[in-house]
Amino acid sequence: MTLLMAEFLVSVDLESVEKIHSDLVDRIAKDELNLPLLPHVATEVLNVTSDPDADIVNVAALIQQDQALASKVLKFSNLAT
Repeated sequence: MTLLMAEFLVSVDLESVEKIHSDLVDRIAKDELNLPLLPHVATEVLNVTSDPDADIVNVAALIQQDQALASKVLKFSNLAT
């Protein structure tokens, strides 16, 4: 877990998380939850990065194939600076 993610988890209100969880479970039970599919590139990035020996060059090459994903990665990475 990254430090940024750990800081986020510490700052999350547990009651809010439980409410969201409860709402999601209810919507799933009622078959009212329609989740969008991940773009192909995002799925490939997840597959590659799940390998502990993943090569960052391969990850970067995948991200460069999807402008929206590349933009989000840049925005996120700029938050850490």
